[in-house]
Amino acid sequence: MLEPLRHAGLHCPAGLWGMTLLNRLDTTTMPSLLAEIPAGCWELMVHPGDEDPGMSFCGPERKRELEALTCSAVRDIICSRNIRLITFGDLHAYSHLLA
Repeated sequence: MLEPLRHAGLHCPAGLWGMTLLNRLDTTTMPSLLAEIPAGCWELMVHPGDEDPGMSFCGPERKRELEALTCSAVRDIICSRNIRLITFGDLHAYSHLLA
């Protein structure tokens, strides 16, 4: 499925990680998930941020994901595995490094 996209010169993640833990990624589950992600460009299913009950996708799970991505155990895994966290908007700029 990815080959036609890549043949057209488009870069995209090889797959999605974290969907099975949707709304349950926290300081306990995030380290083990990151330790399992293979090398390459992958999408991590998170929407870290502040809680805003008036907005969709801005519930308490967003605050937990932000706390998990910034906790020392997760930061250590990110550094040791040379994981580069980017936003979806950054993917285009990052894709030039993959070419």
